[in-house]
Amino acid sequence: IKKPDKVEKDLSDFIQNVKNKQEFIQNLKEMFPTEKGKSIKAMIIILQEKGIIVILDRQFTEFYKSLKKDFNRDIGTYPSINDVKVGDFDDTCLDGFRKKLIPLIKTHTIKTQLV
Repeated sequence: IKKPDKVEKDLSDFIQNVKNKQEFIQNLKEMFPTEKGKSIKAMIIILQEKGIIVILDRQFTEFYKSLKKDFNRDIGTYPSINDVKVGDFDDTCLDGFRKKLIPLIKTHTIKTQLV
């Protein structure tokens, strides 16, 4: 019995609530041209907090592969990103990334009407 081919996800499959996913990804690549490991994890944490990146349970490997493919550079090893815990960051570290990312998020997010 042959296993069905696994569909490889693109980074855009993990991104929600933005107008143009490819433009957003391009802007992220430009904003973080050299960051690796813990810095990439900080970016992911903030984008998850804002509901931009959604990684379902047991899908971080797929997310990592798609991020590495779309960024087309060394972003760090899987453990250097996945194994960093939120508690390993101090507020100043995450605040620096928030200040950098908030304008980008505001530019790209879909405005929703409050009912």
